[in-house]
Parts: sequence; C-alpha cells; structure tokens
Amino acid sequence: VKNTGVHFGIADVYQWGLADGNDGLDGIDIRAAGVQTLPTEVCTGTADADDRCVVFAVNTWNKWGNASENEFDVLIDANDDDEPDYVVIGIDAGVVLGALEGIYVSLIVDLSDDSVVDVFFATAPNNGATMLLPVLASELGLSRTGDTDFEYLAESYDFWDDDGTLAQFDFATTGDTPPLGTREAHYDAFRPVISNSDFIPLEPGDRATIPLSVRKANYVPTNGMKGWMIVTMEDESGQTDSGQYQADLIPVGELPD
Repeated sequence: VKNTGVHFGIADVYQWGLADGNDGLDGIDIRAAGVQTLPTEVCTGTADADDRCVVFAVNTWNKWGNASENEFDVLIDANDDDEPDYVVIGIDAGVVLGALEGIYVSLIVDLSDDSVVDVFFATAPNNGATMLLPVLASELGLSRTGDTDFEYLAESYDFWDDDGTLAQFDFATTGDTPPLGTREAHYDAFRPVISNSDFIPLEPGDRATIPLSVRKANYVPTNGMKGWMIVTMEDESGQTDSGQYQADLIPVGELPD
C-alpha cells in the first residue's frame, strides 16, 4: 500500500464478505462490506481473552452528508439456521438514546425478543462513504470455547432525507461480481479464515507491505470469503461513484497448492 495523497492516512484491513452493484441510489447504496477481529479492549477498554471486538465495515457507492440520514443493518445468523438472531444497526443516537442527535451509533439487538443488547459509538464521518460498526463477539452468542462463527447480510434504508428520496432500500449478499454466489457471508470471529485487522498508518509518500494469508483448510469461496477489504477513511468520498476510493477490494484469486 502507498499513500499518494497530501495528508496522513490509515490502511485498515477487513475480511471482505459482501458486494453489491451500483443501483443509482444515494448514500444508502451498498458497495461492499467486511469484518475484522480485534482484541476485546478496543471495544470496551478492558482486556478479555475469551471475547473479541468485532468490527463491520460497510462501504457505499455514494457519499452521505451525515450518516444519520440513513440506517444500515447487519443481520447475524449465529446458529446456522438461516434465520437472523441478532442485528447490528447503524443509526442516529437520538433515536436510541433520545439525545446526541446527529451522532451515529452501533446498536446491537437480540431478535428473539427485540431487546437492546448494547450500544457503541460508530465511526461514520460526515460526507463519507464508509462506516465502522463495532460489537462484542459475546453479544452475538459467540465465545472462544463455544460457537465462534456466524453468517451475515447487510441492508440499508433512508431514515431521514430532505431531497424527496425517502423509502429507498438496498440489500447486499455475497454478490456475483466475481461470481461467487448470492448467499450470506461466513466469518469466524475467533479464527478468521482470511487475515485481517492490520492497521497501517501512512504519512504522505509512505508505503508499506501488508502480509496476507488464507487458512486453506477452511477456505470456501462461495461462503463470502472474497478476499481483503482495505479501508482508508481519509480517501475521497465527495463525488458520485467515488466511495470506491475508501475501500479497495482485493480478491483471493487462485491459491498455490
């Protein structure tokens, strides 16, 4: 990776799982989504070797003014029954807390009883095209010694807009570009199949090499194990179709024997 810009930037690595075409929508038009595993303390400030901080990255084709204009849902099937058990929702804090309007949060809901499990501040800059939604693995029913993996899909809605484009909706699966099926994506929160979580700071003109790896014994391309999603929140997002600059998508390609 190389920083060809004139300001500081960060290359943040995710396991790429979902893709969707340009549907001509506004800031809800999902382009790609991925997920990474970090130490628990990144979410909570407290170390816990039996848990993990899981972060979803959602990238759109077009920018939003304020992410609070929109709602993004990551639906989680934690027990492999083809039904969502939890949803990680990107939404305005005012809707959830009755305060902090205009601040975006990651809301975790247990769909068995529609109860709120937790809420974290999300990363969703104004005039951006990429958001980061954190959640604890344990809040999705996962643990180091128990179930460690899940399936996920993403969808988005206009929540509020003043340009007459309300009632828009988008839905992202593993996609068919490249042609790897159109189902939900699979991710192991404790033993990711595709390497992720590298966080590379780059000054203008700097370059770095990121080692990439795949656990071949567990690699199933049709399960949304597409490759790597390199998120750079500092990249351009101000023009139509420029959301792609905030997330570089690198397919696994053919693996050596």
